[in-house]
Amino acid sequence: MAISVRASLVIAVVGAACAAPRATAVATPPATVAGAPPRAATTPPLAAPAAATSSPVEVRFLARADRASPWRPIDDPARLAALRAAIDNEPARFALALYAVAWELAPPPAPAPGAPILFIGVEEGGNHAEVGLTMIEGDAPLALPQLPYLRLADDRDTLRGTLLHETGHAVHALLARARADAEPLADGAIAPIPHSTAAVTDRRTALAEGLAISLEAIAAHCGRDPDVRRFYDHASPRHGPTGDKAGEYFFAARDLMTYAQTFARYQAVRDGAFGFEPALRGDYLRVQLDPARDLRTLRDPGSLVASEGFVASVLFQLIAADGCGDDLAALAPRYRALWQALATAETSAGPLDATPLLDVVAARGAPAIAAFLDLSHGATVDADAAAQWAALYDAALTVDVATRKRLMAESEPRRARWLAEAIADPAVLARRLGPVVRVEVAAVRVRLVAFGDAQPLRFDVNAGGAAMLELVPGWDRAAVATILAERRRASFASYADLISRLRAHRVKVTALAPG
Repeated sequence: MAISVRASLVIAVVGAACAAPRATAVATPPATVAGAPPRAATTPPLAAPAAATSSPVEVRFLARADRASPWRPIDDPARLAALRAAIDNEPARFALALYAVAWELAPPPAPAPGAPILFIGVEEGGNHAEVGLTMIEGDAPLALPQLPYLRLADDRDTLRGTLLHETGHAVHALLARARADAEPLADGAIAPIPHSTAAVTDRRTALAEGLAISLEAIAAHCGRDPDVRRFYDHASPRHGPTGDKAGEYFFAARDLMTYAQTFARYQAVRDGAFGFEPALRGDYLRVQLDPARDLRTLRDPGSLVASEGFVASVLFQLIAADGCGDDLAALAPRYRALWQALATAETSAGPLDATPLLDVVAARGAPAIAAFLDLSHGATVDADAAAQWAALYDAALTVDVATRKRLMAESEPRRARWLAEAIADPAVLARRLGPVVRVEVAAVRVRLVAFGDAQPLRFDVNAGGAAMLELVPGWDRAAVATILAERRRASFASYADLISRLRAHRVKVTALAPG
């Protein structure tokens, strides 16, 4: 299944949508939030739903004859009853509560309805969020160009976890004031594969996907749903031939089979694993998709902010820090400040606009800054952070208690300094971040069987870690060490700067082309 681009959401497959490019920067008025436009006095009426609902959001189900046909409301009472029953689950209720908060903060402009409404187009294989709905209401076409909606399959799993993830994208679209005619930005869609939790892709995909993934992580962490708990707690293991992938024989590869890596979306995100370099070398797909981490080696600054798994960890810990409530929906009020920060970051100009995660962290304030610094271990603010962490890791590994205690004590004033500086001036968080410098390596082809033809290797040279750089022909470990040393000295300012500096060190550049 190919990646499709619709409205301002770049939609991927296998259970998750891709990046939502930032809306055009506008001034933030005092009314509502982050530039939300004033409501029109009236909007075109929509037909009343078939039955009332106690949800904070009216959910309207749609269907169409085929992909070329317009959406129409589902009016069969039995099917509507079955669909409503299918979304009467804890993750879906959580999703709707979060959507209601986002709608209150940044309601879409007319002709969207005045009250929160979420349209769900039901179709086989659906697992997308999009912006810009056109449907037939009665006998007349109705266009809602700035309204997000979901396209979901009518199955139990999709109307639980996938609905939560994709509603995260719908929330982002509301808060970012996504436009149906928005064009993808130049720094997006760098990687030759669809995004995935463990991968480094680009900064905007990382924010959009990290946001949605963080909701899944919270649901896994705090949810009470028995099926959710059974899955994430790895309860009731099944042994012997089972006829499906649920058996323990397949467990180590089962998460990869989903591509989205549902299990890693909880455990690795919860534990901040994606702040570290991949443990594997020599194969692009293993570097990008295998969740195994080298816990001694911090990711470089550019890799951190382009990792949806890392972004998800930051956003997850902002909510999880206060513990779990009685149920997931009770957590929704905590998201108000985060949604406000996201809306401000996405619709107001600021010094961190080029790095969406840091824009959100700065808007959220001290709690988010502290979480970011801990999870990044200071990699974006301190050139010595990686070496300091490696020394601490080595002391822990060798059970050198005296050295470990000394290094821990020495880290306290350093971390306090990072925090004080970043709170005083959030631009400090980007101190070691360079611009996005895309490169392409045509000689290296990347192919995922399910996604069709092979694509040339592409990456941001200011974000690629050692495992990524070693994939370039002619770049052995010595060459990569030279490149990383140059980048630590100063980020590459452009493709021309990259080539000039590498040639000065006699590093081969013949395999590279501008990306």
